[in-house]
Amino acid sequence: RTVGTSLRVAFSSAGMLEKDDSLEFSRCNDVGVVEVYGSTETGGLASRDRSTGQEFFSPLEPVTWLIVEERLYVQTPFLSSDLSVNESGFFLSGDRVRREGDNTFSLHGRADAITKVGGIRVDLDEIRDFLQRQSGVRECVVVPLIDKGGRGNLIAALIRGEEVDVNQLK
Repeated sequence: RTVGTSLRVAFSSAGMLEKDDSLEFSRCNDVGVVEVYGSTETGGLASRDRSTGQEFFSPLEPVTWLIVEERLYVQTPFLSSDLSVNESGFFLSGDRVRREGDNTFSLHGRADAITKVGGIRVDLDEIRDFLQRQSGVRECVVVPLIDKGGRGNLIAALIRGEEVDVNQLK
């Protein structure tokens, strides 16, 4: 346990923290971890600090958001200009969410085939399509596996085919 720490604030924005890890850090350092939800392309969209009892994400100013069929739409001045928006100027995120009260939401996984590996977004459909074009591969399924090391996921591929060169696929 750190005694008399000079740490005033702690942020995490690379991915979801396990609740126990967040609370343990807060206990050991006498400061909460502010988890920021967003991306490089959108900027920060929402935050929470579990050490203060916040279980759900609250939008940051000046973000406007709405949820349609468990999908999160956002308007923010920090949105990258190369991202497409709908006719109302809202960007559709790749995450599934649920409204939790008046002005908070919870995250419930991805609505697309994007996963993080080592903090980098990876499109599982793109990997599957690439593998299926390789010699001898007849069918392929690609899935994320939780990496207990905390850096996102590992990728697993189940391949059916004949005379497949595993070293070439790797």
